[in-house]
Amino acid sequence: MRRALKMLSVRCVVTIVFLGFLSATPTSVAAEAATRQAAMIVQDFSDQVLQLVTVKDISDAEKRVRFQGLLNTYFDVPTIGRFVLGRYWRRASAAEKSRYLGVFAKITAHSFVSRFSEYDGQLPRFISASQIDDRYIIVKTEIFDPNGGSPPFQVNWRVVANKTPMKIMDVVIEGVSLSITQRAEYAGFIQQNGGRVANLNSALEKKLAELK
Repeated sequence: MRRALKMLSVRCVVTIVFLGFLSATPTSVAAEAATRQAAMIVQDFSDQVLQLVTVKDISDAEKRVRFQGLLNTYFDVPTIGRFVLGRYWRRASAAEKSRYLGVFAKITAHSFVSRFSEYDGQLPRFISASQIDDRYIIVKTEIFDPNGGSPPFQVNWRVVANKTPMKIMDVVIEGVSLSITQRAEYAGFIQQNGGRVANLNSALEKKLAELK
């Protein structure tokens, strides 16, 4: 599981570092506006991550702070955190929920920033952007190696369309959802550690301290 998560996170870092988008061609003016906005959100996020990855005169600690700010701006972090915790969200106390959401946001930022150096020149190819229902727009991309050193892989971005402002809810790499994968990992940990969210919080805080 840990090896799979690392592979997915590395690919996700590659995805967010370099994304360029062509214009979408939906069938209605409203759909066109929505899909263009969703694609622009992901593009804006990727542009800012690219600047952060390539800047030379700031520390890793400052990069983590800035990346967490980008996550909070472009991703619906609280909703993602609740989804990842699954049924245990309802069982947690108010204090445990607050503690969990705080460490969840920080450890997500730390995990990605620690892998910025693993980017190896892959580039994006836009496929499509379409509104699948009243709630979500899917922006589809493919990441490829211009040198042919590795096979291309597909990355889909799930953007919440029925909220203002729109935000990214999930990233799906080769059919595997990062949120669902993380949800399974957290559920397994809680089940094996007394069924308590407090124990997960302690483990995440310990891991966070090790990453600093």
